[in-house]
Amino acid sequence: MTTAVLGLNLGQDAAAALFVDGELVAAVEQERFDADRHSAAFPTDAVRFVLAQAGLDVKALAGLAVGDDRITEADRAALAALGLPEPFPVPHALAHAEGAFASSGFASAAVLVADGHAHGDAVAIFHADARGVVQLAGFGCAQSPGDFYSRATALCGLATRSGQEGKLMGLAPWGTAVDAAYVHAAAEPSDAASIAPAVPDAPLRPPVLPEALMASTTPHEPFGPASRALAFAAQREIERFMLDAARRAFALTGARRLCLAGGVALNCNANAAIAALPGLEALHIQPAANNAGTAAGAAAHFLRRRGIAPVVREQVRLGPDLSDTDIAGAVGRAVREGRVHARCVADAAAEAAARIAAGEVIGWCHGRAEFGPRALGNRSIVALPDTAARRDRVNAIKRREAWRPLAPSVLAECAADWFVDARPSPHMLLTFKVRPEKRLAVPAIVHVDGSARVQTVTARDNPRYHALISEVARLTGLPLVLNTSLNTRSKPMVLTASDCIDCLLDSGLDAAFIGDWLVLPG
Repeated sequence: MTTAVLGLNLGQDAAAALFVDGELVAAVEQERFDADRHSAAFPTDAVRFVLAQAGLDVKALAGLAVGDDRITEADRAALAALGLPEPFPVPHALAHAEGAFASSGFASAAVLVADGHAHGDAVAIFHADARGVVQLAGFGCAQSPGDFYSRATALCGLATRSGQEGKLMGLAPWGTAVDAAYVHAAAEPSDAASIAPAVPDAPLRPPVLPEALMASTTPHEPFGPASRALAFAAQREIERFMLDAARRAFALTGARRLCLAGGVALNCNANAAIAALPGLEALHIQPAANNAGTAAGAAAHFLRRRGIAPVVREQVRLGPDLSDTDIAGAVGRAVREGRVHARCVADAAAEAAARIAAGEVIGWCHGRAEFGPRALGNRSIVALPDTAARRDRVNAIKRREAWRPLAPSVLAECAADWFVDARPSPHMLLTFKVRPEKRLAVPAIVHVDGSARVQTVTARDNPRYHALISEVARLTGLPLVLNTSLNTRSKPMVLTASDCIDCLLDSGLDAAFIGDWLVLPG
């Protein structure tokens, strides 16, 4: 008899995840359906998808878990309207921790959750093994690194809507040479030469900056000197805090493997600082480290309570698939309407690589949609990173600020040739320095401080995307491409073939490859 457990996140980044017979088989954010980025709507569409993906209905569910211990009456009514079982509430930090550990593949580990949650523990440390995920320490909202970073984002004039903290991380390197009074106020990160806390029994100091930096009642000019300096200072302080918290996790658990989750775990520079700690054996960052990931974590916790070890073989490609029938239908309609020209191609990777090598900016859309905030080669905009002008064009296509960096996807087997101290980074959650002798060859993906937020790509993880980059390498000598999410400003990543066509026509992309179809603007 099939055992199916549904997990939900209700609130920002609303999502659903489904385990069948202990294995994660589907997960998706509600935003992909309602086109409202970071959607907090009840995830009706996400629930319907994950159940349909498994060929199940609500009657087949053995349980429902929610990644928060507060469930509103409105949400309870919505759950009942779908015929879902009585929800089992899981504390928010625990849901994050369960999701991170279940997706790690580790037999045991320390788990650090760093968040901006409005109640409960904003920072929590767990020890996880086959017996369970047990919280050892918690730090409340007064020490919330997420709230600290969000406040700095707002003061820098970047919070035009929720979920803009990534912009602050991109702005921070621009502040290194600006306004010495601001820069020198930034706390230096803790000594990275030790995995142990400097003072083992000292309380964890929350992220904080001098009040002079945070006292403004109105936002600064987004790219002005004050914003750049404040962003730099805030980033240095969040790195200091995360290093201290990681050391505390090692001290409390005795572990040398670490899992990270919570919204702050999307801060790639802080992650890279932790990854460089000597004595760390392995680091795993949940790809959906934001609140969406608590859907999977809540369901994983429910399973553990029933004596079932949750299994996560696929961490990212868990959303709706693009079937040949769906693609042909969407493309055919767009052709009949005169919106596009299209043809089926024998080798999409070869044709796409030729266009990329010629300087085109393309959409690359195939297979199952990514779960989590990163485009990892299934719903991506792809281009050759050989000129700064191409970075500027991609930012214009995306309607992004010109100062924001863009990321590379590199063949994993070539990563060490291009990046200093490169290590596996399949989910684009670590930054590395681009080797100085390589920077002029790929200016479109080199940030102002010489860094890049890297995705390493293997043939095993994503054979189609690996084939594309390999063909680009054969044609150009560059074993990496510029990769950013297939969407325009304020919109979530595309989901369906029709979404991809709409994005092609709305954005100014040169072409889109949707499965085995080449689609061109009409």
